[in-house]
Amino acid sequence: MKQSEERNWVVFSHLGGLFTVSFLGIIIPLLIWLFKGNESAFIKEQGREIVNFQVSLSIYFLLCALVAFTIIGMVVAFPAMFALFVINVVSIIKGSIKASKGEKFRYPINLRLIN
Repeated sequence: MKQSEERNWVVFSHLGGLFTVSFLGIIIPLLIWLFKGNESAFIKEQGREIVNFQVSLSIYFLLCALVAFTIIGMVVAFPAMFALFVINVVSIIKGSIKASKGEKFRYPINLRLIN
């Protein structure tokens, strides 16, 4: 696989994370990682990083939703959800830019559940 093609797949994988609300944020990077990861170490490594980040975000959003049901929870949960959304968008943009240059990107607040 050509290096430019590898970079394109990783960029698509990063950008797939923009669909966080519909769980496509996990599915798109997961499919790219599963089907193209064996063809390239760069796709495999970055795909795993992206899937871990999207799974981590889903867990954080779920925790925020659970906290929102408490009396003081709405005051805390909604700003936290907004912050997570901003972190997601900014990180995806940074990751996409780095991937287009062939550089690796490590997401912040990532639980790295999949090794």
